[in-house]
Amino acid sequence: MRTKMIRRSGAAMFAATAAAALVLTGCSGPSTAASTSDDALEGYTLKVADFPVMELAALYAGRDGDVFAAHDVTLEATQISGAGAAMIPAAVEGTIDIAPSNVLSVMVAQQNGQDVQCFALITRRPAEGRPLALLTPGDSAIKNAKDLEGAQVAVNALGGANDLIVRAWLDSEGVDPESVTLVPTEFPNMGQVLANRNVDAALTDEPFTTQAIADGASVLEERPYQAIAETPAFSCWAATSKTIEERGDALAAFVAAMNDANALANGDRDVVTATLVDTMGFAQEVAEEASVPQFDATISVEDLTVWADLAKKYGMLDADFDAASAVTPVSGD
Repeated sequence: MRTKMIRRSGAAMFAATAAAALVLTGCSGPSTAASTSDDALEGYTLKVADFPVMELAALYAGRDGDVFAAHDVTLEATQISGAGAAMIPAAVEGTIDIAPSNVLSVMVAQQNGQDVQCFALITRRPAEGRPLALLTPGDSAIKNAKDLEGAQVAVNALGGANDLIVRAWLDSEGVDPESVTLVPTEFPNMGQVLANRNVDAALTDEPFTTQAIADGASVLEERPYQAIAETPAFSCWAATSKTIEERGDALAAFVAAMNDANALANGDRDVVTATLVDTMGFAQEVAEEASVPQFDATISVEDLTVWADLAKKYGMLDADFDAASAVTPVSGD
């Protein structure tokens, strides 16, 4: 599969930076109290990577609902630009304690010698809706997978989960993935590159999918990720094995808080809508229309194995890679 780099406009770069700043400001306000050495006396403080995507809506909902405070967990948000793979080096270097990442990026990092593992899920992709959809410009002549032969498709990062999803979906539709050129593009900019016809299609995450559709884009495929599994595990909370071993109590308290936050977000759609509007700055109508993933902290080796098997097929992981090396479940019970 070919790849291509595109230059973002100044306006697009500003939009991405502004979105990240909104999330950072929203997460960092009340949470600066305890240090790591104060865990036993003042609860647990965890430095968490911040990223303006739907994946973290339950985290923000829990913060706004004082869920973490109820579990004696204080979150310190740190802004890190880039996709899931960009979060992992920050965890390895100790800049943050917890990194949100797609599960494939964690496995690739582990294979490349970075000591990081998933310890809890963030989301699964649901059986319905369009939480990660393949879009085309509104008046595009592309109507099916075969029409993408020779086309350019935007993905948020090369070598990660969305790269694999496009490959697997094309394969499942009888199209050679090597006939398509992938163009790395940050999610907030995908609507613009579609409108400008810089690409022929884009794999977009919510709420940017709904915004792009409102601006005229068309849906080519609502759930291309189902070429992986019906409801695949998608993103996880990752940390180094040292953090998992030495701060297991803090991570267990975090997972317990996330279980409550996930229940809140899964049980009340209005909570997610408020997060998208208040924390990410999206319009009310876009936030109400956006498809929501399944928020779920429970993780298993099997969740990663289905990704690993396909990643090996496309040369993204070595044939002898063991998915178990990239996951150490932490229970919040």
